[in-house]
Amino acid sequence: MDNVVKLKWQEDLATLYLGEFRKDGDPNAEPDVIEFVESRQPPKTKAEKWVLIISTMAGCPVKCKFCDAGSYFRRNLTSAEIIEQVDYLVSEHYPDWHVPAKQFKIHFARMGDPILNNDMLEVLRVLPGRYNAPGLFPSLSSAGPWADTCVKWIEEVKTIKDELYGRNFQFQFSLHTTNEKRRRELIPVKTMPFEMMADLGAKLFTKGDRKITLNFALMKDVEVEPAVVAKYFDPEYFYVKMTPLNPTRKAADNDLESAITEEDLSFAWELRDGFRAYGFDSDLSWGDSEENRLETNCGQYATEVQERRGQRALVAATV
Repeated sequence: MDNVVKLKWQEDLATLYLGEFRKDGDPNAEPDVIEFVESRQPPKTKAEKWVLIISTMAGCPVKCKFCDAGSYFRRNLTSAEIIEQVDYLVSEHYPDWHVPAKQFKIHFARMGDPILNNDMLEVLRVLPGRYNAPGLFPSLSSAGPWADTCVKWIEEVKTIKDELYGRNFQFQFSLHTTNEKRRRELIPVKTMPFEMMADLGAKLFTKGDRKITLNFALMKDVEVEPAVVAKYFDPEYFYVKMTPLNPTRKAADNDLESAITEEDLSFAWELRDGFRAYGFDSDLSWGDSEENRLETNCGQYATEVQERRGQRALVAATV
């Protein structure tokens, strides 16, 4: 990376970094700004669980209506650029590259959809031999965009997972709604139909693995029906996770609000019971609200820098 800026928002919770890459290492090229994060998950200690949240693209072409990371798209990052984010964070905390955390989760979910980046396959192959990290497990999150390469990509991921990771691997499809017409509005690219996701997820799963996650960011007036999920997805292979909708700029621009708050989680509990009635393992995942208060959700800072490109230098754009 040509420049890195460290933006702390809470030392014992998480730290956001902005980095610059220049395509093909060209010093005259306009830099591409990306975000990456190291975080803890209290009450767990860093020794128990340490999480890195890594970008796979500069911006994102999927352009979900509630995600600031899709405010622009420059390009896919190379495998070297993706790994460099991990190297940077590991070196900051563990200069000898021995990561003792019982769970060392590398979550490819900050900016970009990894299923559209074939270089992610090389990243997954390289990681296990790069660090002394017995707790290593990668986590990939995708909105399920459809491209000619997606089926082959999933097949390759399965091979790599079975050979190198086994149970220490996590994959998530972000559905957000069971109404496919509404889903096309929220995720305005061609996406896999539910039948295709269900088939690919089942093929990715091997007995003993972590189940494939189906994620719903719960939004007001956005339909989520457990019966529809049960129609397509087999609870033997899939787990249902619910989260609040983060208050991003994009969400505000599109009049999207979370259907749950810290004061009222009743909608989530109702849905959880509905999913469990169909045999799904299901629960609510609630992050720390400090990230929302300080506006450090995916893509918010990188988008601000991108909008201030007249200043060119990353440091100048973030002070």
